[in-house]
Amino acid sequence: MTALRTLALAAIILVGVVPSARAGSINLFGATFTVSNLGLVDPLDTDGAYQFQVDLDTSGYTTPFAAPAGTADYLAAFAVDFGDTYVVSSFTNPVGWTGETGQLNNDCASGPDFFLCFEAAAATTLMDGTSTYSFLFNVDFVGDAGNTPPTSLSLEARVQDTFVQTSSGMVRNRGANQEGDVTAAYTPPTNGVPVPEPGSLLLLGSGLVFAAHAFKRRRGEGRRADSRTP
Repeated sequence: MTALRTLALAAIILVGVVPSARAGSINLFGATFTVSNLGLVDPLDTDGAYQFQVDLDTSGYTTPFAAPAGTADYLAAFAVDFGDTYVVSSFTNPVGWTGETGQLNNDCASGPDFFLCFEAAAATTLMDGTSTYSFLFNVDFVGDAGNTPPTSLSLEARVQDTFVQTSSGMVRNRGANQEGDVTAAYTPPTNGVPVPEPGSLLLLGSGLVFAAHAFKRRRGEGRRADSRTP
């Protein structure tokens, strides 16, 4: 019973060690953009690349255009500003997007390499008020000594609409930019050691309880077997 109690207590303690929030959210055009740093791509490489996730919830989106009926608004590009103390050395693109270091103007443009900009290859990410999207990409920084990635950043988004001008039959494109700061986007691990996700801790704690229960049952069966031995 002592072993069971000890392991169960350890599981409770482990589950209770939940890391601080790693995500920050802002509203742009009424839609919610949530930026998360998921931690090191390779946990053993404490000065390596980090995986970022941008989740887009369009349920609150309000179009900035006074456009004719039938207009299809879409996310044309988004950019992340990590701050001038971080230099992006390499990155991977979200699927269906192209990327480069630089600011977001009418499209992704070359510029300071602490900006990282992604541009849609096609008008597929619709801002239709019902859809949600998730973008994953890896970023490797120069100068992140001591495993200290950005703790806050800025996100900029560009939305566009495409419509046919009925009077001339011409296809028109219009776009608008908005940006905002994301705070508490990442809580650095302690002493360069990656912090386990809450789900991982829960699984570990459950495994300890299960192992203790199995151990107790086997020991009880062993005692019963010994008592039956002549």
